[in-house]
Amino acid sequence: MRIFKNQWIVKFAKKHKISDSELIEAVERADNGLIDADLGGA
Repeated sequence: MRIFKNQWIVKFAKKHKISDSELIEAVERADNGLIDADLGGA
């Protein structure tokens, strides 16, 4: 899988000291369905 970072993500990750490896792990977890989020839908 190819993962691209836009400028907003680059700034956000730098500000919060999130490494590329942590971003990659988060994307892989989301791709595998391991992320659960409440987006506020009714």
